[in-house]
Amino acid sequence: MDLSSFVMKIIILLLPGILASKIYRKLRGKSNKKDWEDFTEIFLFAVMSYVIVGFFKSLRLKLHPFSISCNYSAVTTFNAFIDEREILSWDEIFLSVIIGLLLAFFASYIYRYKIINKFAQLVRASNRYGDEDVWDYFHNMSEVEWVVVRDHKVDLYYYCWIKAFSESGAQRELLLADVSVYNSDGDYLYDVDAMYLSRDYYDVTIELHNINGFPKKEPVKEVTVNNAQQ
Repeated sequence: MDLSSFVMKIIILLLPGILASKIYRKLRGKSNKKDWEDFTEIFLFAVMSYVIVGFFKSLRLKLHPFSISCNYSAVTTFNAFIDEREILSWDEIFLSVIIGLLLAFFASYIYRYKIINKFAQLVRASNRYGDEDVWDYFHNMSEVEWVVVRDHKVDLYYYCWIKAFSESGAQRELLLADVSVYNSDGDYLYDVDAMYLSRDYYDVTIELHNINGFPKKEPVKEVTVNNAQQ
């Protein structure tokens, strides 16, 4: 097999992983992964897709009701990773692509709801909430509804809800909806249905009031001190 044919075969074999990784990144958002991490992600998605297809095919090859064969060699395409003479099975590749897409959604669900981190916290193996920065963590909180966005650049603030937000970066982009605009003195100015806001990260502050899960501050009690008479 010449080099071009070998490369084409590898690309076809990795097709379930390539498509799954593409969908997963779309659902998860951009990340700062290195090239070798991206390739590892593609390879793992592809291998898991072929393994799952092989598992279900092995169930169909069982000899009697009380014996289930788990012979993964039933998937000839999976063997093509290590045997260049193995002929590709297009129906297995098609099934693996479907399984890969389902795995992408499943992986996104695990990432979105921090399943691994929550389990690690449960067994006290870690106290980290996740891999993303606080910007993503804040916007993915279920309590984020009506907020106050302070625009320090023009000295205004907006009472609104956030319809969309940009990915992490120096430039923060927000799409605000049902916006009430106030000046810094708290005077109402006007309402607008939607507003696009693009600012540097240090020009925007987002405030969320009455949020569940955060301790409430007790009001400071005034204490009168009576000086003792001399």
